[in-house]
Amino acid sequence: MRDIDDYVRCFLREALQSGDLWTLVGEQLYSDEFDRVKFESTLQALGLAGSDIVPDGNLQRLQQENPRPLSTALQLLAPALIQDMDDWTRGKYREILAQVRIVLAPLRYFSAFCVNRDENRQRLSGNLIMINQALYFCARLLATASLLESMQGQLEQYKANGAESYQAATRLFLRPNTEDINHSFFEGLPPEVLGQAEAIQSQATMIVLCFVALHELGHIVHNDHELLDVYRLQATNLFKSDDSLQDSAIDTQPFWDAEYRADAFAIQVLCDKAKSPLEAWANFSQIQVFFGWLDDCERRLPQIFTRDHPPPTKRVERLKKIMTQNVGLPDEVSEYLHQLEKLRLKWNIWEQS
Repeated sequence: MRDIDDYVRCFLREALQSGDLWTLVGEQLYSDEFDRVKFESTLQALGLAGSDIVPDGNLQRLQQENPRPLSTALQLLAPALIQDMDDWTRGKYREILAQVRIVLAPLRYFSAFCVNRDENRQRLSGNLIMINQALYFCARLLATASLLESMQGQLEQYKANGAESYQAATRLFLRPNTEDINHSFFEGLPPEVLGQAEAIQSQATMIVLCFVALHELGHIVHNDHELLDVYRLQATNLFKSDDSLQDSAIDTQPFWDAEYRADAFAIQVLCDKAKSPLEAWANFSQIQVFFGWLDDCERRLPQIFTRDHPPPTKRVERLKKIMTQNVGLPDEVSEYLHQLEKLRLKWNIWEQS
């Protein structure tokens, strides 16, 4: 059995050498000050800013324990995600989650994947869920776009176009850059409004990240590893390619079915954890924007990078049907989702620069 930490180190080293990464590596993007900014912003997102849970003197130690390209700050999200999944599933999968390791790593294009064996088919010391660290930054930008457009009542004076934040998320996923990572989320908001806006943004961000993590947990629960390894192991660039898999005639239906099942698992958990149908649909609205954005990103890639996943548009349509079956679809919610999609299409103005 191979240690997961050893596998992660080898994965990152090999992937870096292949250049197949969404990466924040390089003097332009990585510096001690940049690490500190990300670290502090993550503590703020977790509601730990100003606390002594991670004393300032421990930052250097954490950086030494998590050598680049793993962001020290983002690794604090991993235990939070596992705790959320345990809470939301009411401990049903606690034994499985005890053997799960989540790593937010710089992956190129792929949002997330899970493995339980290495390139030599040796079992790992648990189940590894890899999530693209870009999703953290991008999900915050997507949440900002939605929030800026939805300011109402006494906050309506702060309403703004969400296109800039949405386009920043798209650029960041495809071409990482410091400007979009350090995007100003709520410039000009007074302190009493800023705190509320950041809290909502943080909650919406975690909904997206938890959905992604729950999707991968669904694969683990369904024991999909043997099926998905055919594609997933190729994606890491650690494993030898099977030329037969390049054939466009390959039957993708078994892979798509597995993805649909994992999506259904994740959305069911989100439904069950909601206190009301309205909250369930509010959570779904973040997923709808996420899949629409993911479709926009995929359309701008030079080529299809994987055929094992259904198109994002098909996935979100199925998720909406599951939601409707579970909690119903009130007319006002249907209209809100329709207007949100119209907004997203308006935001999707690609800058050719």
